[in-house]
Amino acid sequence: MVHFFVSVDEGQKNIISQQVIKIVEEICTFSEIYEAITEGVFGVCNVRVYVGKGDGKWNNLREGLYDDISLMSELELKYIRFIVHTEENNIVQQNQQFERNAFDIMMEHSHKPYFPSIKREDTQRDVLYNDVIALLKENQKNGWRVD
Repeated sequence: MVHFFVSVDEGQKNIISQQVIKIVEEICTFSEIYEAITEGVFGVCNVRVYVGKGDGKWNNLREGLYDDISLMSELELKYIRFIVHTEENNIVQQNQQFERNAFDIMMEHSHKPYFPSIKREDTQRDVLYNDVIALLKENQKNGWRVD
């Protein structure tokens, strides 16, 4: 029989504050702990599991709810945090991901070729200049080729 500190959060909001729970030997996955503490109120979709030693550093479990509890004793961990991601949280995170900043815009433009603007054709030199720019633009449409 082992004891752990368990809490459940929804995004930044704490839903179930930290509680000490006793784990019996029949429980072997984080999913079973999650179901027991939430009593089935929340679904198991979009739940991330974090574990820690109580020093404020949390480690995300890649397998999440389906990971085995035995790793807690192997790594000497005592704290479990379940974070439920709702649709609202997902939409906010997606909006934050799609917000463009100046650096992103500069990086996008750095991959696009820049060609000087064409000149008014007063002389043969201006005509040649415009023809060279048009030729470069045409050849760049399919990417630059090295023969």
